[in-house]
Amino acid sequence: SYKMLNSGEGGFFLTDDGPMAAKVAVYAGAYEGLSEKHITVPPKEVFGDLPNQLPNYSLRMSSLTAAVVRPQIPTIEERVEKYNARYYMMEERLNKHPLIEVPKQNAKVRICGDSIQFNL
Repeated sequence: SYKMLNSGEGGFFLTDDGPMAAKVAVYAGAYEGLSEKHITVPPKEVFGDLPNQLPNYSLRMSSLTAAVVRPQIPTIEERVEKYNARYYMMEERLNKHPLIEVPKQNAKVRICGDSIQFNL
């Protein structure tokens, strides 16, 4: 997730239909190669020319959204600490299961563990 600041949008989509998953990823804003960062999207060839054919619904911030987000800004560092403590605790527990793997974090970035992805 890229949303350390939350204004209420979001969702979840689960499918084994590659073309539909590619469409949903494009609608959600997976453009300019962003889809390649995710291991759960279909292969690049399934996307084809979808990024140029479909609208991107990754909408820009409105005044209302800004009003909801703005008070959260001063609490970011405190929340990063709490989120990361919770993330690393969950990562450790999940990785103990023989059928679950939490992918390693990219050492080049500072994480904010506001979500966790894992492979079954």
